[in-house]
Amino acid sequence: MQKDDTPIDRQIFRYWVELRDLRDRSVRELPAKVVQRILLATKGKRERRGETEPDPPERPSEIRIVVQDIDRTWEALDKDDLSRQLRERYADGVFERSLKCQRDPEAEERHWAATKELIRIIARATVRRMLAEEAAKQTQGAPVPD
Repeated sequence: MQKDDTPIDRQIFRYWVELRDLRDRSVRELPAKVVQRILLATKGKRERRGETEPDPPERPSEIRIVVQDIDRTWEALDKDDLSRQLRERYADGVFERSLKCQRDPEAEERHWAATKELIRIIARATVRRMLAEEAAKQTQGAPVPD
């Protein structure tokens, strides 16, 4: 096996909850993801009304675990909260619940390719803009023919 030097902050993982039904030993996998909700800054209501008082501070961003089942979605603040919610639906003694995680090299490859393409698009747009600005400068500063 070849050593992978990918830094941990660039590695992509796939998460799921494994449900094992102890009655018939069947296993189901429920996809899980971690999401971060952020509030985008907007011009304050008070500022728009011309008031000088600042708006109250914005709420901090939230990190949540989201698990998707066929007919339901769970959102939890942490593993303990997720365990409690899943235990209500999939009771102890009838089900075993496990949170699983696996590195996803294919997703890392797709992310790398998408990032490379985005860089190419931005570079091309930047060069075009610079050439257009240079052409505009040259036409403005060009001597008028007689």
